[in-house]
Amino acid sequence: MKLIVRAVIIVAIFIAGFFVGNQYQTIFDSSVKQTENQSTAINVMIDSGKEIKLYERVSIAENETVFELLKKIADENNLELGYKDFGGELGVMIESIGGVKNDVSSNGFWQYWVNNSYAQVGPSSYRIHAGDSITWKYVTNQF
Repeated sequence: MKLIVRAVIIVAIFIAGFFVGNQYQTIFDSSVKQTENQSTAINVMIDSGKEIKLYERVSIAENETVFELLKKIADENNLELGYKDFGGELGVMIESIGGVKNDVSSNGFWQYWVNNSYAQVGPSSYRIHAGDSITWKYVTNQF
């Protein structure tokens, strides 16, 4: 009888330990996810047509926009950035980067790509995801 009681106690301790350990792992996993979601490192290339600049592993909060990333790069690297905020759904239009300005007469405009795909929304609308790679190019005669 004592043997059965001891066996039941050992099994109960084992099961309790399993559940406590499993809960700890769940808490640990969620804290790692929160840390990962707090910031991410993004690679950015800016191609003015005359010069290509690479900004590797730029740290930015997850879910920030391409525009916020570009502003951060401009601020940290003393890079001139001109833009106009149209507000609402229109958002921000980049007018110049590093002194290279949009030129209507040559159909020259700053455009951006995410993971080598042309962006379908403005830079203030696209939310960055971990692993994204952003390319800004000054493109002429596109239209």
